[in-house]
Amino acid sequence: APSGGAYYPSVLYDADQFSGYGETYYYKMWFATGDASAMGMACSNDGINWTVCAFPLSGLKAGGYHCQVLFDPGGFGGNGYFYRMWYWDQTGSVLYSIDAIRTAISADGVNWADDRPITQVGATVITGVSPAWNYGSYGPIALIYNESGSGTLDDSDVFNNKYAMYYDGTTGGMEQWGLAYSVDGLLWKGYNGGASPVLPAGSSGSWDDHYAAAGSVFRGAGGNWELWYSGGKSASSEGVGHAVSTDGINWTKDALPLTTLGCPATSSSLGCPGSWNDTRNYTPVVLARPFGNECSWQDYKMWRTGRTSLDGNLKSIGYASRST
Repeated sequence: APSGGAYYPSVLYDADQFSGYGETYYYKMWFATGDASAMGMACSNDGINWTVCAFPLSGLKAGGYHCQVLFDPGGFGGNGYFYRMWYWDQTGSVLYSIDAIRTAISADGVNWADDRPITQVGATVITGVSPAWNYGSYGPIALIYNESGSGTLDDSDVFNNKYAMYYDGTTGGMEQWGLAYSVDGLLWKGYNGGASPVLPAGSSGSWDDHYAAAGSVFRGAGGNWELWYSGGKSASSEGVGHAVSTDGINWTKDALPLTTLGCPATSSSLGCPGSWNDTRNYTPVVLARPFGNECSWQDYKMWRTGRTSLDGNLKSIGYASRST
């Protein structure tokens, strides 16, 4: 494994094994090294046993991570590339500007090109002005591509645009989910003018009263939505929460996290010393059925980051599944 382990995964599944578009596997995972110095890509046919297929990725800015990747065999409108990535640039002083989020394109998921910062309409995504909830950003959280989306910005229906992005907005301390939309994935406009987050931190005294950060979104049949997010009081890595929605904008959270540091949420202990995720438990990525014939009985699959107090605070990526 890369130095310091791996974390911040972005996972995709393709029933055709991405055939003709780079390495041929059912699952691909883009991840950051444990020291956040570079990103790589891992491959798997069951989502559990992984091979590092490419490391480091080429064509991206050094030190970038928190990536989210989309795949479209149609080439996102026939442009000759099949993967798009958005990621966080942690270098320099860009945290409090729209330049904190960058994007790139690739034909195979390994070799990237046209790496650049995104732009925004007005200051509706990142304000750069304290103490706004979206003063700065730690990068994208989840991306949605709608091939038949509007060719011009649709302010009345966020998800009628070709691209929608849930992103991390931060005051420099507190983190919350914002929502933006775009025609081309380059120029973005914040939902409701960026006036407020769509998934705020919890109320005072709740387990996530300071952080609602990195996570995953799933839109199911019938228009029902689910999300999983990283939360906590003193850090965003203290647990994994869950919420539901009918429109992808207004969310109802579960009262308790699914897991806390090293333990199920039902445990009386906040942390389980010596476990693989006893000091960090966050960045959930969830995929929902179908997954092909190799594991068809599992309806949900989750990958998330853990850090252990053993082995020099090694970061690693864990797996869980749920059958409905």
